[in-house]
Amino acid sequence: MRKLLGVVGAASLAFTLAACGSDGSDSAGGANYVRVLGTEPQQGLIPAMTNENGGGRIVDMLFSGLVYYDADGNVHNEMAESIDKEGDKTYKVTLKPDLKFSDGSAVTAATFVDTWNYAVANEQLNESFFSSIKGYGEGVKEMEGLKVIDERTFTIELTQPESDFPSRLGYNAYFPVPAAALEDPQAFGETPVSNGPYKIKEWNHNQNLIIEPNPEYKGDRAAQNDGIEFAFYADSSAAYMDLLANNLDVLEAIPSSAFGSYEQDLAGREETKPAATYLEMSIHVETPHFSGEEGTLRRKAISMAINREEIAETIFHGTRTPAREFTSPVLNGYNDSLPGSENLDYNPEEAKKLWAEADKKYGAFEGTFPINY
Repeated sequence: MRKLLGVVGAASLAFTLAACGSDGSDSAGGANYVRVLGTEPQQGLIPAMTNENGGGRIVDMLFSGLVYYDADGNVHNEMAESIDKEGDKTYKVTLKPDLKFSDGSAVTAATFVDTWNYAVANEQLNESFFSSIKGYGEGVKEMEGLKVIDERTFTIELTQPESDFPSRLGYNAYFPVPAAALEDPQAFGETPVSNGPYKIKEWNHNQNLIIEPNPEYKGDRAAQNDGIEFAFYADSSAAYMDLLANNLDVLEAIPSSAFGSYEQDLAGREETKPAATYLEMSIHVETPHFSGEEGTLRRKAISMAINREEIAETIFHGTRTPAREFTSPVLNGYNDSLPGSENLDYNPEEAKKLWAEADKKYGAFEGTFPINY
């Protein structure tokens, strides 16, 4: 815990809240759409250009990658029939047959390779996710590590062995787009052709975005509804009020203003689950007095001075649990007893001793320091 000071978080609790009544008739022409909270995407709906929540949630429904993650975080093949390791640094990808975009055009090995090369060559926002591939460099037109073998097969050669590489391929940076997206990405981003479980119906900027089932999708995540309407809200409190009024079907997180009342407000229509979420406050490693041995003493002191249990219970009404490491308990490999985790225990007396020790060795601390979150 030397560089970062985790404060509250790990296993932030997510709430899936179902409200009865909304039929989406105002915007969906009477279709039985599920109306959910959304925010206006900051970019066009292009996977390698989307790295924020508002667009990301929509892109994840419109597109599919080589693999996908189920509700428990397990990895499954989606567009890929197989991803086979060849040697220490190379993976051979074989696609499932007859893959198509929503307009009926084919998804091929070249589609993936061209999409990935384009993302790097044009320095799209997610281009760093390809940095493990041989030949990667900012602005490089074609990465040496990508080779098309035939219509359904391509290989990925990395610069070094990375055993977890295949599990990353479900992130939206790796989703394929058709040739039209590479020719005119701005136009494509407004009305994307998708290969995932849904296709776009309409996008009313700063108001809502509607997606419907994609009949060309043959994967495991097939839509189980008539469509989804992402209603754009300026803040979650307004969305919560719509949830209570049955104008919103699902809200995935409770606003802080309702932490103490949501159970009474929703009267059994709520579900509380651990989520793969982590919240932290930290002091930058280059902040004066917070690096080296002095930094270790002062970071430990500050960490031990914080009563995380009291914060979680009093401020968050039990909807958060104190962090014990840098991931969430719902993830495989979570360990609440890592070396250094004792610095997360509330111990005000020890905190005072450590701070005094730092003052004695390095001089009394004066001034302020920034806290990042």
